Amino acid sequence: MQDGSMLSQLASVGGWVSKQGAALAVLCALFAGGCASPNRVALPVGKKAELSPAVGVIGMRQQEIGTSINRSNLTAAGGGLILALIDAGVNNSRAKRAEGAASSIRDSLIDYRPADVLAQALKTALASQTSVTLEDVQVVQIKDVSTLPERVKATPNKSVVVLDMTYELQPDFGGTRVVVTASAHPANGKPAPSSETRGKLPPLCYFNVFSSTYRFPFAAGTKPEEAAKVWSSTEGRLAKEVLDRSFTEIAAMIAYDLDVAAPAENALYKAPNTAQKRAVEVPGGPTVLVQAFVEKSAEDRVWVRCPRGELCGLPL
Repeated sequence: MQDGSMLSQLASVGGWVSKQGAALAVLCALFAGGCASPNRVALPVGKKAELSPAVGVIGMRQQEIGTSINRSNLTAAGGGLILALIDAGVNNSRAKRAEGAASSIRDSLIDYRPADVLAQALKTALASQTSVTLEDVQVVQIKDVSTLPERVKATPNKSVVVLDMTYELQPDFGGTRVVVTASAHPANGKPAPSSETRGKLPPLCYFNVFSSTYRFPFAAGTKPEEAAKVWSSTEGRLAKEVLDRSFTEIAAMIAYDLDVAAPAENALYKAPNTAQKRAVEVPGGPTVLVQAFVEKSAEDRVWVRCPRGELCGLPL
């Protein structure tokens, strides 16, 4: 995939924070210093082999790639109802513009099956990096995560690895972001389920949230409509290759993360003294930036660990 095409330029793009994101960066220290507990549930050390044999379920709730916007925060400065109404109007206008610009990209991805790409990537990553064998991976269309517990209960004699995925264009159409929530549910109590719960999911022995972000080096001031033409050209080749990379990266991150032990005494994940720090958007929740640290790096990518354990794939 690195054949001198536009995609190869992604290697030169560093991390990116929106104007709104920069304002949210002040939350980093507050979050890290608060009383939050880890979101990640680590697989007990030495119990990975007990997950086999396993099956996978990928919940697909999107029919097409999503869009996101930089939300106006006029209300943060005060002003009451009038500014609140203006704020809502600005957000609505931005959302409509993003949806309009995305139409050509969606048309170019009409034959793209992201969940199938993720399913194959997960099977390959677990087979090559771990002792966990996925006998099968089902892709199911879901309305929301409330339907996933029934899929787990339907396979009582095998461990079930559940992935819930979303994927979207970034606000300026300058990149893409994939978010995947992963959980492992043991069969017949092996490995022993955690005492912690996550939402309405059945008893689990592992849980974490992952993201993979890619940026493309568009010229400053490039409009979303102009960027959309690049993403959708040649039947969406660039968009498909970037999304393929993200799904492959997240599958590799899941396989890697199964071996990472939890901090002692349910503590937050703290950066080693020599670790590089990065401000990142926490995947799977409200738009909040936290100060995270680089845990693993290779070639043009870094994997960044958030204080509550989430793992993000970013440009170097």
